[in-house]
Parts: sequence; structure tokens; C-alpha cells
Amino acid sequence: MTTMKDFVEQRRHSRAKIKGEAFVEFNKPRLFNLGKPRIAYSAAIIDISVGGLAFEYTDRHMLSPDFHQLSISTTTDKIKVGEVPFKDVSDFPISRQSNSKFMRRRGVKFGELTPNKKFQLDAFIKNHAIVDTRSGFER
Repeated sequence: MTTMKDFVEQRRHSRAKIKGEAFVEFNKPRLFNLGKPRIAYSAAIIDISVGGLAFEYTDRHMLSPDFHQLSISTTTDKIKVGEVPFKDVSDFPISRQSNSKFMRRRGVKFGELTPNKKFQLDAFIKNHAIVDTRSGFER
């Protein structure tokens, strides 16, 4: 995983800022394949592309390395793209809060997506991201 010190821009797709509120959710793995998974952690998405996304969180909410899938959702229209495989790419502090906690920025790269997941992700980006055509955002 990359830190701020050795972070080098290596993205294949330009990221687009989120308009409104969108969240990334990490679910606790289930022992049995029954019922809905419990959300272990949720954070606001900063930016997104078809290749990955970034979000901010505080260091007191460190995420488990056992998470291998995430979900992307909104509160406004109940759109959800679930069970997206991912891999951590970067994680570094961006500011210190008054209570000695660090705000951190974490970037993840999406894993192999099915055609249906690609379609859902593309639709999510079209509806919930501010695409800057000057930046060469690729779909």
C-alpha cells in the first residue's frame, strides 16, 4: 500500500468528484451465506472512476484487512452497487482533528468486475459524479 510520501499518480482513469452524498460501505464477512451482511464501516466517497475510488475516514476507525468487497450507495435515491471486489492502493493522513485523531484518505482499486457490475458502476458515475470533460475522464 502506498503512503503520501511515496504516492505517485498511476491511475488509468481520471477520477470524478461526487455530487451530493455517496458512501462506501464495508461489510463484515458472514459465517454462513444467510441474511444480509452487517455494515462494519461506512465513509463518504470523495471521488470515483471506473477503476477505483477514494474516501476519508478517521484513524480510530481502522479498516480490517479482511475486507475484500465493498458497496457503493447513496442516501437520496437508494442506488446501491454491491459486492465490488477491491484492493487498497493508498492510505495516508491528510489533517489532524482537535481530538488528536487524524483524518485519512484511502484509495482503492476495483478488482475484476462482471459486465453487470461495470454497467451499474457506469450508471452510478453518470448519475452521481461531476464529470470534467477537460480532464479526459474515461468511461
